[in-house]
Amino acid sequence: MEGQGVTNYSVDKPTYAFSSSTTEFDDALIRRGVVTLEQAIGGKGASESEAQRLAALARSSKENPDKSTTVNNSDVDSDDEFLDDDDFMAQYRAKRLAELKQGEQHATQSSKKSTTFGQVVPIQRPEWSRQVNDASHNAWVVVTLTSSSHSEITAPIESTIDSLATQCPSVKFVTIPSTSAIANWPDSNLPSIFIYRDGKMAQELVQMKQIWTPLKLVEELASAGGVEFPAEEIENVKEYNAKLNQDRQYTLRRQLQMEDYEEEDDDLVM
Repeated sequence: MEGQGVTNYSVDKPTYAFSSSTTEFDDALIRRGVVTLEQAIGGKGASESEAQRLAALARSSKENPDKSTTVNNSDVDSDDEFLDDDDFMAQYRAKRLAELKQGEQHATQSSKKSTTFGQVVPIQRPEWSRQVNDASHNAWVVVTLTSSSHSEITAPIESTIDSLATQCPSVKFVTIPSTSAIANWPDSNLPSIFIYRDGKMAQELVQMKQIWTPLKLVEELASAGGVEFPAEEIENVKEYNAKLNQDRQYTLRRQLQMEDYEEEDDDLVM
């Protein structure tokens, strides 16, 4: 079917010149019932009414075939076309399946790359399934149990967890009151950390009462907890830890200097 005009193949992507001729690809889809003739013409930029008019003309011309074409030749050509269609549709399906699979892989990779956190998320028990189990399918989740009645025990590690959350955005850090997380959880087990991956708990760390620097804690989470931190995040923690040490040393020197000044003042008074 022939014709010509100037319009767009697609309204969303106006990049093709309009043609009322159907391609072999269109014809194969039409014969297989994937699209109608009107849809094939409309996909090339024709309006609905124009597509219907052109389709009617095409059907009318087929009702009056060229007299020079013999029936036998038509039958042979038709058989050949259907054989070609089988190959064509097989290739078409294989191509579409490959494209869909590639699209799914790209979406999954993009989702993983875009999964970043960067701060601690406080939760309550009703949120556990979504915030911990479900989230652990896309990232490591570190759950820290808190206690308002025993803050002297849990506060130090909570502070370190806050620092790690900013330095390690690929890992999700959440906190939850111990009484909300697990009924009758012994206070003697505090501080406690649960590590989740792929929807289930991977490791449990309890009685973590020692002083944890960011670097020591990230090493403990990696070695004992199995958390996989990207190399660049480990470097971030090392740099942050070194800066904290410098700040502590500076503060300590200032304190010692102040003590020396006070002793000198006492000597002068005496």
